[in-house]
Amino acid sequence: MSSAPDFSLVLGASALVREEGLVHQPLFPGAPDDVPVAVLLEDEEAIDGERLDALGIEIDDAFASAIEDLEDRDAGWVEQSIAVKGGGTLRIAARSGDEAGAEDALLPDALNDAAELLSAKALAVAMPAPGMLLVTDADQKWQLVAAFATAAKMHFAEAGEDGLYAGVLRAEGGRLTGVIELSTASLDAAAKR
Repeated sequence: MSSAPDFSLVLGASALVREEGLVHQPLFPGAPDDVPVAVLLEDEEAIDGERLDALGIEIDDAFASAIEDLEDRDAGWVEQSIAVKGGGTLRIAARSGDEAGAEDALLPDALNDAAELLSAKALAVAMPAPGMLLVTDADQKWQLVAAFATAAKMHFAEAGEDGLYAGVLRAEGGRLTGVIELSTASLDAAAKR
């Protein structure tokens, strides 16, 4: 008797994932092409549609199993407060723990815990590198959200070719819902602070 496959998830660049024909799902409906996608792994290896068909498993069932695997990992949130030049304090929650990763943004409980920690109704979510997930209150002063977005871009640049996503996503009710658009002018102003 064969055992059930061991499914897990990582986030990857959507263009590369699509080019290689790997099994994946968008992070939210209607996600732009530059937003990473959730890539299905079997025994830590990315798989294509043929492999999933050979296993006789539906894509939704495979992703549900992978999400369960994420939920079992040992990770939590650590809050940081950063003084922003010109006044104000930016409160950020960072996912931490040996098993923490950017894919934790797919866990409703994790996002809800961060929202509770920050007393936020909506979150600005940054995943600049595979092992990094940062969140802040999406509804605070735009200058603070712009400072957060600038920090995300800097972490993305520091990650080099391992960078995952330079932008900021919005989450509400434990789910990623879209992209937070900040004008270049506001980002430039925040970078000078």
